[in-house]
Amino acid sequence: MNLKEEFLNITSYEEYDKQREKFGTLPRDAEFLSHLDKLYGPGYVGGDIANGVIEELYKPGKRHIGEE
Repeated sequence: MNLKEEFLNITSYEEYDKQREKFGTLPRDAEFLSHLDKLYGPGYVGGDIANGVIEELYKPGKRHIGEE
């Protein structure tokens, strides 16, 4: 199994977080970013972006892909 396949088989943020440095060399293509969004879960990005103040908020709890 190559590194990208290993990344795509991860189903929880906690599992990803333990190994995140290992996946640092993977290209940030659409497939990678889509899977990463699933691992992070629903969130909000906002703030005063024009002045460089960016907020990122993620809902805690269900951290496995597919859980409600």
